[in-house]
Amino acid sequence: MERLVQRLGLSDEQRGQVRPLLLNYAKEAIRTRADIAVARLEIRQQLSANQPDLSKVKDMLQNIGAKEAQLRFDRITTMQDIRKLLTPEQQEQWRAMHTHGMSWGQEEHRPSSRG
Repeated sequence: MERLVQRLGLSDEQRGQVRPLLLNYAKEAIRTRADIAVARLEIRQQLSANQPDLSKVKDMLQNIGAKEAQLRFDRITTMQDIRKLLTPEQQEQWRAMHTHGMSWGQEEHRPSSRG
């Protein structure tokens, strides 16, 4: 968040509007990832049975796929909601950041060159 604020020069008002969007996305993403992790454990459990129910495994895999797709869509929706709050100049900076592969979700997890 702080990098986003610094790079785009968000005003205090914009920060106040962006923070809840990012917080809500982060909370939902954590819950969804946890659901996916639990589903993967349940698949392992199902597959360890002598005769696993493959139709159940298939349903579980489809459920995971749907959750992963929803997670991506939620991220896109959040990014679009944030973008609406930006000035035209900030939107141009946003586009430039994304063109260079530096989105707010990715740049926070990039390895540091500080050693």
